Amino acid sequence: MSTDNPEPTPAPKTLALMCAVHSWADDVDDDSRKLLEWSHEVIEALCGRLERQALHLERAEAGL
Repeated sequence: MSTDNPEPTPAPKTLALMCAVHSWADDVDDDSRKLLEWSHEVIEALCGRLERQALHLERAEAGL
């Protein structure tokens, strides 16, 4: 992980939202906009998958 940035890394869902919002900034070109939109979609999908896996593991640990 890069240590060049003094800002803390945002949470994944926050980063996804930041990508979605920034993708529609006036100075963003079409290719970058598409990459930002895809990044938003992929991060959101991965977060959902991790949440489902965590729930499954918690249920397995609880013996449900």
